[in-house]
Amino acid sequence: MTGVAARPTRFAAGAGRTDRMIAMKPSRNVNGRHHIEGSGRATPGLADPPYPGRSRGGRRRARRGRGRGAAALAGALVCAAVLAAAGVRALDAAAGEPCAGPVLTLRVAVAPALAPALRPAADRFGRSAHVVDGACARAVVRAEDPGATAARLESGRGERPDVWIPDSAMWPAQVQRPGALRVTATSVARTPLVAGLTGPDPGAGGTPSWRDLLVAAGSLPGAARPSLRLRAPDPGRDASGLGLLMITHGLLRPERAATGLFTSVVRSVREHRFAPPRPGEDPAAALARALASSPPRSASPAHPAGRTADAAATAGPAAPAEAAPAEADGAADGVADGAAGGLAGGADGRHVAVVASEQAFSAYARSGRPPVRVLRPAGAGLDLDHPYVVTAATGAARRAALLLERELTSAATRAEVRAAGFRTGTGEPPPAAAEVRQVVQAWWRLTLTARILSLIDVSGSMAEKVPGSGISRMEAIVRVSRAGLRLQPDDTELGQWVFSTRMDGRRDWRENVSLGPLGRDSRRQRILGALDRMRPKPDGDTGLYDTVLAAFEHMTRTYRPNMVHTVLLFTDGRNDDADGPTLRETLDRLREMYDPRRPVQIVMVGFGPGVERAELERIAEVTRGGVHVARTTEDIERILLNVTARRVCAPDC
Repeated sequence: MTGVAARPTRFAAGAGRTDRMIAMKPSRNVNGRHHIEGSGRATPGLADPPYPGRSRGGRRRARRGRGRGAAALAGALVCAAVLAAAGVRALDAAAGEPCAGPVLTLRVAVAPALAPALRPAADRFGRSAHVVDGACARAVVRAEDPGATAARLESGRGERPDVWIPDSAMWPAQVQRPGALRVTATSVARTPLVAGLTGPDPGAGGTPSWRDLLVAAGSLPGAARPSLRLRAPDPGRDASGLGLLMITHGLLRPERAATGLFTSVVRSVREHRFAPPRPGEDPAAALARALASSPPRSASPAHPAGRTADAAATAGPAAPAEAAPAEADGAADGVADGAAGGLAGGADGRHVAVVASEQAFSAYARSGRPPVRVLRPAGAGLDLDHPYVVTAATGAARRAALLLERELTSAATRAEVRAAGFRTGTGEPPPAAAEVRQVVQAWWRLTLTARILSLIDVSGSMAEKVPGSGISRMEAIVRVSRAGLRLQPDDTELGQWVFSTRMDGRRDWRENVSLGPLGRDSRRQRILGALDRMRPKPDGDTGLYDTVLAAFEHMTRTYRPNMVHTVLLFTDGRNDDADGPTLRETLDRLREMYDPRRPVQIVMVGFGPGVERAELERIAEVTRGGVHVARTTEDIERILLNVTARRVCAPDC
């Protein structure tokens, strides 16, 4: 991309709000000096701008003819001699002479993978004798984690860069502080999201799509048995991981059960995520950790659509072609669409698919590590677009940033960017800022640690058979509970009560397993054991109201911040405990205990024809909870997924 004048801009600072655009006027050449309009200064000796239609002074000189040109040259020589005798000389940017006077240093925060490729451009910028408001403009490139920069800009605290080049426009989309930044239309570098596989391609022939990968991983329904483990960097810390969620969000948008399906993908990503590279760490090392689910093996046969990644890497850097189609469409050095690989699958027979940028796999291939099959899935994808973002607080720095933007879009810089494994030119457009914020919020809500107290009805009616299944209601609840337990990570805090009537003296409930993390004190195994031993109480009625009040009081009293608190109740009927509270008494007591600053939601799953839904809904409404009625075990499985999805809107569902 050449030129920076009159380009469309967008602001990430707040959806539905119009922010005042920072006035940044284009530069022009005046009498051989580079001048920023509005600055009142000109830069001596800078060559005419490299794009057409902007060098008015150069055209005037061409029209004056040879005689006038010779006279001007003679005059310049005389002036130079006089200045030299006086100890003063004009700057010659082409010769690399330093600019005398105060220095204006642009602090440029760049995504770590791109930073080394931009340092030569920053050096050229400093040697070009740019003068802005009487100061010599320089640029210092510093590799910086985009998430850390976004956090500082949003908070308004800490050192603020003048220019920010994150790896994706998804980072500035999350900064909503007014006036914090201006996202230009310039993309300094691009690299598409791809997948590196340690085994064969999923799908039925051809290039697999993102949906094929998600289905093969068991993140979406459609596979009898998952054949691969899909891994991505932590979406809260890395644009590649967030990019996978954005692709998934767009893929599922037309689906009726989009929220539940998206929740399933988030659960899978959370379970198999890996940490992005540590500061100063070779990015290829992070990919190697993610891929190495078992010892490496020899390379598999080449994919018919491309080369092996390690063989491609030994071919040397791609030539920096200037043609726009080549820049836009050519794959980065070391990675071909569908390149073959050579890492073994895990002990469970599942191969690994790692989502990362094409440039990251290019660096991995050049590192000499075991080869990996790299493909760009079919269908809509996402590029890490490395936008040029102006974050300067002063007018002089903003004007200098305009000049630096020109250098970073020059032919020389584009060649250096491509040599580092990136693409230049056009590509996939970035997602809308509002959608990015929606997905980020969903990710954080869905990955909050859950604190769940499970209440299971063991009254006598739970022994009745589920029509058409041959199993009892109790067996159906136990079976689904075991499956749901497998979906919960070790940091989920889970407890289990059973209830009927007179389960513990006059009390209608009994604690089987206390609340606590599933990964500690063998709690997961203890809950599974309690499920195996669970039987209906033949003469038991349903002491539902008593149990709900006791569970809600317990969860409120033991509330822990930054966790999602849920009372999850399974029942097949209505309250029929004559010795317990009435519905009105239960509702009044719940209203007294409910604290919106310490929200605990009651979610009820009714199973069978005897469920009194209207009563359950009145209880759930007080706590911003929900009621679901199931007729089959498949209904319960779907409901459990929707219960997890409620975190996206809790406590305001």
